[in-house]
Amino acid sequence: MNGKLLNVVTLALAILLTIGVCNALTLQSHSFSPSTLKPGTTGSINIVIQNAGTEYISSATLSAIGTGLAFSGSTVIGDIGSSGSTSIAVPFVVKSGAKTGSYATSITIAYTSNAYSSSTSGASRYITFSVPYTISSTTGLEMTTLSVSPTTVSPGDRLTIRVKIRNTGGKVRSLSIVPNGDFALAGVSQLQIAELSEGQEIEQDIPLIASTTLATGLQSVSLALTYEDASSTEKTESFSLGPIAISEKTPSLMMTVFAPNASPGSRTTITVKVTNAGERMLENTRISLQTSAFFVPLEYSEKTVGNLAARESKDATFLIGISPSSNPAYYALSFLASYDAGKGTETETKILGIDVHGNTELELVASTNPTPLLTTTKSGSLSIQVANRGDAVVRALSVAVDSPIIEAIDAPSNYIGNLEVDDYSASQFAIITKNNLSPGTYPVRVTIKYKDFFNTPREETSELQITVFTPESVANTQSGDNTGWTVAILVIVLVAAYWGYRKFFHKKKHGTLNALTE
Repeated sequence: MNGKLLNVVTLALAILLTIGVCNALTLQSHSFSPSTLKPGTTGSINIVIQNAGTEYISSATLSAIGTGLAFSGSTVIGDIGSSGSTSIAVPFVVKSGAKTGSYATSITIAYTSNAYSSSTSGASRYITFSVPYTISSTTGLEMTTLSVSPTTVSPGDRLTIRVKIRNTGGKVRSLSIVPNGDFALAGVSQLQIAELSEGQEIEQDIPLIASTTLATGLQSVSLALTYEDASSTEKTESFSLGPIAISEKTPSLMMTVFAPNASPGSRTTITVKVTNAGERMLENTRISLQTSAFFVPLEYSEKTVGNLAARESKDATFLIGISPSSNPAYYALSFLASYDAGKGTETETKILGIDVHGNTELELVASTNPTPLLTTTKSGSLSIQVANRGDAVVRALSVAVDSPIIEAIDAPSNYIGNLEVDDYSASQFAIITKNNLSPGTYPVRVTIKYKDFFNTPREETSELQITVFTPESVANTQSGDNTGWTVAILVIVLVAAYWGYRKFFHKKKHGTLNALTE
């Protein structure tokens, strides 16, 4: 009986020890260096092993096998105490004949643990881990320069490089070409190539713009070529094309125009700032203003700027007349520039823009017609007339009124819309008056909002006057005293009679003289 009990206890103890040992070593982390594996690549698997058990592990060694990978024997780990950990780098080489695909490497750790034996030397055990990896194909992309057009460029110029791209490896797709450094693509942000099969080669034009700060001499173009290989892994390779001959920038002029007081029908002086943007002296520089439909030179159409050193600026002024038929807007002025940079006279045409401003002048008149505003009435009508006396159309015009004696009962603001030049519009407000008004004049604050000729919102506030009458004063005005009209009519009749008499007498006198002469 005692023997059976001893066997049961021994078996239970063995099971517990086995469970503890099986869970003792754990793989905490793993990574491949480099992250992308290609045939012929040399690298390592970097792993962290932890002893999560209570026993002491000694004489640990590691061995690994994997498809397409060659390992150089076992790696000694050594001893790992309870709750201890260690980092191991397992070197390998990707075989030159390795095929593209996803695999798993088998990592086996052999060790000695005294948990399995009462012997002081312990018992030998092992544990195996699986680590996934991917082998990518060797692309073998090649890029060579075929031509550069033009052969010599200056900073800021455009050029085109024609290249040959050859794929000596596996199939690639979604190729993207982006330049780095002192050159940028002209017109696009990147060039796309759908795919390149193994052994395929193509010719590609790459349009570029040279940086304005590029130094003179022979320069190369750096390109980044991004693509996906057969395993859908994105990769980037760098290429250097050229050389590109960079010469000093051809002398040229930069011009800006200032016309602060330009308005339809006006005479104004414009100032043209002329700058030598090159590195050489410009001699005998002259600027000519070309006549256009709305702008006419009033004095000299050509001005001499003289010599301009590199980066030097000078001003030239022109007195011009602006046609009254022009509308407020942005207009183009054409200038012809000529200079001598050491190669004879050269010319450039410059198109510059000026903005012709309109004069916005709105006149406001307030009235209570057709019915006067009386001290005895509680309601009436207020009319605000807006006249456009400027030389620019007013858009989105609205009128609002406010006064201490009246209140608009229909709407505090009325929308008129567009108001043409030399036109007017009236905005009617139904109003009620406040109590106990005395006769006299009272202020009305009128606010107008509109958009000017450049679509800029504007707001103006004016104070107008309205008159409150007594019923008696209105009755007297309407019944009227006609004495003044009678006198005015009499004066008109007398003046007409006088001029008629003079004319008749003048003709009669000349007739009598003619008769006597005959």
